[in-house]
Amino acid sequence: MDTEVSTRTRSLIVEEREAAGACLLVIYPPEGLHFGRRLELGDALLVGRGQDCGLVLPADCVSRRHCRIERDRARGGWSVIDLGSKNGTYIDDASVRQAPLRSGCQLRVGDTILKFLAGDEVELEFIEAVYRMAIEDPLTGLPNRRAFDQTLSRDLARARRSRAPLCVALFDLDHFKKINDDYGHVAGDTVLRALARTVQPRVRSGDVFARFGGEEFALLLPETSLRNAVASCDRLRRLIAMKGVSTRKGVVPVTVSVGVAEYEPSMAPDELLAAADERLYAAKDAGRNRVLPRLADA
Repeated sequence: MDTEVSTRTRSLIVEEREAAGACLLVIYPPEGLHFGRRLELGDALLVGRGQDCGLVLPADCVSRRHCRIERDRARGGWSVIDLGSKNGTYIDDASVRQAPLRSGCQLRVGDTILKFLAGDEVELEFIEAVYRMAIEDPLTGLPNRRAFDQTLSRDLARARRSRAPLCVALFDLDHFKKINDDYGHVAGDTVLRALARTVQPRVRSGDVFARFGGEEFALLLPETSLRNAVASCDRLRRLIAMKGVSTRKGVVPVTVSVGVAEYEPSMAPDELLAAADERLYAAKDAGRNRVLPRLADA
């Protein structure tokens, strides 16, 4: 019995220490008012649109009193409680009414994503999270534009030396503004994450699929001919079109337009991207939901 009590006491001490060192890091959206802000947690934090909240998120998709994050002294650690919000509270994309928070999980309130950090190594986790913010899109988990550009420059130099083929494809969600207008920005974010989850597992380990910005994504295909790149992109396009995305406001039909360009020895990275971008807009002008390549004599 004494051993059991001692074990439980040590466990409570560990949990108390972890709870005491907890914080939230605002990781999305990058252009948001609170981006990069670190919020130390006391005993409770009210999150919502109202000015009486500890964290005020002034967006229509956030309820006046959206959720509360509170310390659970009985069981140790922290919990989040949804306060009957209009658009729901999510932990790692799962809708919750009340749930424990684990270090490293992502809490989504409206269109804002916060990373919960706790434990003995909270400072190390915080530094790592800040670093990842520099190279990773927090909404989708994909590499961001900065990481993609760095990889493109490296792979382009390698292709120039080896004379191996290399292609870039730009994907753009069709009618994305209409999706946001008809279903709301929270649903628009859900569509972006769903597209990332559909494509990322289906690209080769040497390829890079990144969020390029807004509703645009980029795919880098080293050692791939234009013909094979177009075939791969068209398979992805058809797969995306087959899958509607379920949201709280109904199923959203999703299609993409894709432009593909192959590297030529005289091309700089921005020229290759411009060539793919030109074909992307040609695909949209041609009716959307299609893949158009840049031909050799274009």
